[in-house]
Amino acid sequence: MTEQEQRNRIDMKQAVDIAFRAIQQLYPSYTLEDLLLEEVYLGLMNENEWEVTLGFARPYSTERPGTLSNVLPQTKPRTYKRFFIDAESGDLKGMLDGRIEAD
Repeated sequence: MTEQEQRNRIDMKQAVDIAFRAIQQLYPSYTLEDLLLEEVYLGLMNENEWEVTLGFARPYSTERPGTLSNVLPQTKPRTYKRFFIDAESGDLKGMLDGRIEAD
């Protein structure tokens, strides 16, 4: 890759911004609790794509009742969405559920 091509690529912060905008557009009627950046990779699966993972608490999930759940605060399960963003154009290429589990 030439130096000019590297300069024309979007950087990590731009890729993250694109992912945050995309998740808000895809879920406009939901308030996504605890929306956080989880992971960012360039070229993990495709050398010309940023892969950005965002996580949030699922507000519609309920925990099973139990004796401890009545006493201890319960955390809501998290959902993870992986966004694939073209490193050249900044176009959103796709979204998948889940995180990559590192071995």
